[in-house]
Amino acid sequence: RFLLVRVKEKREAGALDVSVMASYFPPLSSREPVYRHRQVCKRLQAEMVRAGLGLPKRSAVVLGVDLNARLGTFDPEMTDVSDDDVAEAKRYVGPVRPEQESYVGLMFRKVLKKLRLKAVNTFYDVGDTYSKGGERSARIDFLCLGVEEVVEDCRTLPRAQMKLQLSNRPVAMDHRPLMVTLLKVTEAEKMVMKEEQIQ
Repeated sequence: RFLLVRVKEKREAGALDVSVMASYFPPLSSREPVYRHRQVCKRLQAEMVRAGLGLPKRSAVVLGVDLNARLGTFDPEMTDVSDDDVAEAKRYVGPVRPEQESYVGLMFRKVLKKLRLKAVNTFYDVGDTYSKGGERSARIDFLCLGVEEVVEDCRTLPRAQMKLQLSNRPVAMDHRPLMVTLLKVTEAEKMVMKEEQIQ
């Protein structure tokens, strides 16, 4: 499943142009052949990249994804990981709580690279984004912004999770929302920061 909504608004302080993308990658089922699951994920990947690259550069992209997979470190058995992939990995996926990536995780990392997005909650220790009544929890949801965006803070919203979940049980049983706070930075300041990173 994939959704794209573009919001445009003229303001006194300047025009607002934001494209919000949301996607859901289905988990691998024991009743489904692996190749079929990969086909579905590949179609989603292609759709996200096609939609993202079709947006004008002035539109800031916000991508929220229920990946049902992990991000962090490459699986050494993945044969299609190049030295360039490893070298550039730090721009798109942060160092916090790295988990070995599955095939779907690697595919999504390539989406981030093509769209020049970073998975913000991999740069902050915000904890897991999904829990099932204390039985298990995991970081399978990611909030992604342009690599040029300057993030002030990233956190999960436990109270919102309890209010939004469908279960009536008094324990967390669903996904935990993520919230990101951005710093307002001028284009000139972004250029200076980019040059400092290159040096």
